[in-house]
Amino acid sequence: MARAACNDKFQDQARWTSSVVLEFVMFELNLTFCSEKFWQNFEINFASLVRNAKATTVV
Repeated sequence: MARAACNDKFQDQARWTSSVVLEFVMFELNLTFCSEKFWQNFEINFASLVRNAKATTVV
């Protein structure tokens, strides 16, 4: 029972996070779709996100 509640809470948080990220990305793309700086920042942020995810993942 506790596990199910935890899973529901996690799914709600994931759903909320993804919708916020999507809204932010769409807003940013509308403002700076052709901006070289935006794409450079995106690549840098994405690379650091992947690096951090690998660093925190316990195998």
